Amino acid sequence: MADVIAQFLRAKFLESLEEHGQTRFALHSQLEQLKSLLPSRSLSADEQANFINILYDLNEALTECRMLWNNHRYYHSLKAILLVHETKRRLADIKKRLKGLNGGAISSSRSDDQNQARRLSDCSWSIDTSKVHGFDENFRQLKNLLLQEGSDDGGFKAVGIVGMCGIGKSTLARLIFNSEEVKKNFCPRLWICVSGRSPKEIVERMLVDLGVEDEIIKSIINSNDLHGLLFSLYLQLVGKKYLVVFDGVWGIDEWYEQLQLNSGLPDQDDKWGEHLRNGLPKQSGGRVVVTGRLKDAVKRMVGEENLLCLSTLDKQFCNSIFTDSAEEYADDLILVNMKAEVAEKSAGLPLAAKMMGQIMKNIRKNEMGIQTQ
Repeated sequence: MADVIAQFLRAKFLESLEEHGQTRFALHSQLEQLKSLLPSRSLSADEQANFINILYDLNEALTECRMLWNNHRYYHSLKAILLVHETKRRLADIKKRLKGLNGGAISSSRSDDQNQARRLSDCSWSIDTSKVHGFDENFRQLKNLLLQEGSDDGGFKAVGIVGMCGIGKSTLARLIFNSEEVKKNFCPRLWICVSGRSPKEIVERMLVDLGVEDEIIKSIINSNDLHGLLFSLYLQLVGKKYLVVFDGVWGIDEWYEQLQLNSGLPDQDDKWGEHLRNGLPKQSGGRVVVTGRLKDAVKRMVGEENLLCLSTLDKQFCNSIFTDSAEEYADDLILVNMKAEVAEKSAGLPLAAKMMGQIMKNIRKNEMGIQTQ
């Protein structure tokens, strides 16, 4: 059955790409590159399941690109710029997943440098806090939710950050993740990018970040698959006051739901893999932060009372972000005169203000270069 689904989704993607191949719609060349990466070899059951998830994402991305191209008036709008940015990120993620699929299973022959790079891949970016504007109150609210100041409750807690694309969900989560107070209160701290990963890949990622060797993870997968991975995760985290950030939850999936539910340990080995919550101990003050655009998806994971819904920023904050992104051209008279327009067109989205600053910086840089020739 899985093979039939994969064949259908693959054919749907290829036919749609060929049908609209002459229009050269947005991101067409990237999609053509992904076409060449589609595996032609026979896949194992686990690989087939992974490939089906990739094909679903690939068809959805293709649909978004076509919709964007079909509406030319919409194409140059702020919303379109953000959609193109997000779709590029998704396509890059799909490309990485396809390459991983073509590369086969986890290799036990990675060098120490490769293992280190793999462990740092999700957490390798930092934030210049001097260039973050408008999040002071959100930061305070999220910190209070996590630390529960004035409470003696030592139990588990999960909180969610919800908002539209570009509003700063990951930025806020990263501010909390890197804050000194959180570092002092939680150990270990894990940052997991959820988008594009299967449940097995997510738990594997967590075990890698916790220092479990690849050979051990491979052995667990071969013998007990997801059930064994979640049981191993539980053993790694039990008794520890951990913090896990699940960044970029895209859709509703029962496997992720009700993280705070403490129904006791599974009474059968083959029950461990049924829910992510089984791998998250509840007794030692562990915390989870979830970010996502779909309020209902995040609510199902953390509960409505633990949601932090982000609003758009005030104009002065967007102007500050625009100025920071323009860097050495921030005082350029043309850019200074654009601030009112930036504040309006960014629609209160920090990502939009940042992108506009970077774009204008590059435009002015090129113009200045032409003038000096």
